[in-house]
Amino acid sequence: MTLPCPRSIGIVAAAVLLSAAASAQVPSTFVEAAKRTAGALRSRGLELGFNLDHAEALAAFRAVIAADPEDPEAYLLTAAALWTLR
Repeated sequence: MTLPCPRSIGIVAAAVLLSAAASAQVPSTFVEAAKRTAGALRSRGLELGFNLDHAEALAAFRAVIAADPEDPEAYLLTAAALWTLR
């Protein structure tokens, strides 16, 4: 049985580590972009709600949930907008 060359093991290990590091950075960029988008949509929804355009505010808050599903404030604002529409 032939053992692999230590050099080839090192090359494979370096490639795996580099690809893991690169893939770890990409999602954080998307997460931050989604949070910025969610923040802008939230501000727009609050403005619309303040101006008594509750249906449009509801649509904006639902878009916030789509952009950042982990944002608890988006669910609260969606519920408040639904409450005003009943």
